[in-house]
Amino acid sequence: MLELWDYLVQFLATAYGFCAALREYYRARRQTWFLLTCFYATFALGTLYWTLHLLLRQETPQVFYVSDLAWLASFVFLLALTLTLPTAEERRPLLLFCLAGMGMCLLAAYLNTFFAQLYAADALNAAAQIAPVVEEIMKLLPLLFYLAVFEPDAERFRLAAIVVAASFATFENVCYLTQNGAGQFVYLLIRGFGTGAMHIVCGSVYGRVLRPVWGSRPLRAACLFGLLCVAIIYHAIYNLLVSVGGTAQLLAYAIPLLTALCFRLLGQQTAAQRQ
Repeated sequence: MLELWDYLVQFLATAYGFCAALREYYRARRQTWFLLTCFYATFALGTLYWTLHLLLRQETPQVFYVSDLAWLASFVFLLALTLTLPTAEERRPLLLFCLAGMGMCLLAAYLNTFFAQLYAADALNAAAQIAPVVEEIMKLLPLLFYLAVFEPDAERFRLAAIVVAASFATFENVCYLTQNGAGQFVYLLIRGFGTGAMHIVCGSVYGRVLRPVWGSRPLRAACLFGLLCVAIIYHAIYNLLVSVGGTAQLLAYAIPLLTALCFRLLGQQTAAQRQ
């Protein structure tokens, strides 16, 4: 019964997104809104099939490729959307930041293993105490290089921080999927969104605060250390809750999504006040 309500809520949320995107497409007639409409439509159709199967047959589909194909198609549309948004000049640095985030993720995996063996830490301690420190430092390094060498404006730096964090999370989720398989697709989807939101929240902390204080050395030193500590603690709390399992794990997946929503609302309120 709980799974049925889970998929029903997913369908209603994506159906609402489809209606909102379709309305904007008919109003503006832009390709970006069309691709976003296709994303919501295919995702909602896949979820609708799974929900109807649960409702009518009282069991999950034994051969679930119908929903999988719809969900994969939705992410193809989303990928096409991300490729159409930036211009050709903006796309090159975005690609470099994607590669930087994935490279930092790969390097962080080696360092996590090295320090776990060095301190003889078990899986729980490695995830809750070693991985947050290593991964947050590795995500920060390409951003510091970008700031020190190119001195971008606040908007470009904020975008770079989000792209590095998102690519880091994407590569981490791909590695997790490769190691554990896709037997529990729903769990992998929830974990992917939760982990991705967690990394993006930490990246947004760097992106929103570092650039405005970069010109002042005292503020730069204080904020750099303080923000790194905040990101590490936030990451460590998330990993600790996930490693415990049960209700704490579900809470861990919800916290980054709620935090990202709060950041979004705060950004919209700030933009409205400036206008």
